[in-house]
This record gives sequence, structure tokens and C-alpha cells, in this order.
Amino acid sequence: MKPCPSCGSELAVLADHGRLGCPDCYRHFHGQLAAILSKFHGSDAHVGMMPISRSPEVHSRREIARFRSLIDLAVEREDYEEAARLRDQIEDLMLQQAREASS
Repeated sequence: MKPCPSCGSELAVLADHGRLGCPDCYRHFHGQLAAILSKFHGSDAHVGMMPISRSPEVHSRREIARFRSLIDLAVEREDYEEAARLRDQIEDLMLQQAREASS
């Protein structure tokens, strides 16, 4: 794969050190990032810390936001099947939130 056009970072350096050279690297190396991040962090998604009492609600909102970002990337790549799959996941999460709110 070609180096990042903005900073010149190469995928091999990213794979060895787990660090990106610039914000544009995320877009440029998007297809390879999941596997590399999983290798270094055990997951390709940042969860962060949150209060235990609010974690299910906050987690759902974060997941929905993450899926929306992934939909944008899938549409940029013209991967409409992936975008539809992600849309369905968002709908499932929103239904789950509604059920939990009415309980």
C-alpha cells in the first residue's frame, strides 16, 4: 500500500508501532486499521471510562454514533451492503433503547 499522502507514514510502521502519523492516516489506511488496532488494543473500538450507572445508555449512544461514522465511510467506498448492515444495527440499538426506556 502507498504511504499516507499527507505525512508519508507507511502501513508497516503503523503495524509495528501502533501509531498513526497524522489524522489523514485514518482515512488512507482505513481498510487495514481494524486488524492493526485489534492487535495492539484487543479491540478496534475505543470504549473509554464511564459511570457504571449510565453505562448501558451511554454505550448504546456511542455505538450508534460509531455506526453512523462507519456508514459514512462505507458510502465513501461505495460499499452499500455494509452501509445497509450498519443501518440495520443502528435500528436494532434504537429499538432496544426504546424498550429499555419503557420498562
